[in-house]
Amino acid sequence: MAKALTNRDAGVAGFSMINDGGPATGWHFTVLSYTFGATPDSIITNNGDSTYTAGFGEGPVVDAMQLLKDLRWTDDVLPRDTVDWPINGTKLATGQAAMAMMAGDQYRWIKTTFRETDMENIGFAPLPAGPGGVGTLSGGDMYMISSAATDAQKEAAVYFELWRLLDPAEIANGLTAQASEENAAVGGPALPLYIGDYQAARTAFDQTFYNLPYDNYSAFLDAVSSGEAQLLVEPGPAGQQYYAAVGAIVSAILTDESVDPAVALQEAAATFQSTQLDVLAAS
Repeated sequence: MAKALTNRDAGVAGFSMINDGGPATGWHFTVLSYTFGATPDSIITNNGDSTYTAGFGEGPVVDAMQLLKDLRWTDDVLPRDTVDWPINGTKLATGQAAMAMMAGDQYRWIKTTFRETDMENIGFAPLPAGPGGVGTLSGGDMYMISSAATDAQKEAAVYFELWRLLDPAEIANGLTAQASEENAAVGGPALPLYIGDYQAARTAFDQTFYNLPYDNYSAFLDAVSSGEAQLLVEPGPAGQQYYAAVGAIVSAILTDESVDPAVALQEAAATFQSTQLDVLAAS
């Protein structure tokens, strides 16, 4: 499909993703690797004895990198310029890319950043299933309470968050406040946190406040809720350093046709092993 949608004369790439060579590039690439069957533990394996092994120099990760090379040099469907997080969203919003890989929060970002964009024309769905099925990186927020807090304060903090997140009146207040913002974006493809009757009721309640077209991203939510899309965590330890290592290879692959994906990844895995994982094991 990306090949059919590419129109170089009109300046349209069939598919876009972050390619600037930094950690965010490695983040996007890891999502592709998961669809090829890679897992967090196959990328960085916990040996169970306080040591770790870099496994991203072979198997599904190499297959995913070969796909990127083919998309660039055989099919010619990728952007030919450097793409970071905002540029990736900009390309989709302004018609410079027919499809793009992005996190759910960037769907809302498009609405708030590009007022002229008709969100009815933009959908959000899981990546197509690869040899490893449908897999995607999950993420979320962390809540921290000071270690100096008393037990009563810690308990109060927990109850405050439960009230803020679950009380119907407070939920309505929050969504109403969002809707009142200039060029508001309410709704969007956030991961469903709950299951069963409560999730169904919560979705129906929240939808009354949405101004983003729910049907355009419900396929993603349904895939997550049904288990069709497997949620996978980041590889670790040294996950950011891993992202940087494979991100640099993505950049090299897309700018130099002679780079061999397997060789480049094997070399990067060996370097990552000696400079990151072995150092952690020795500490």
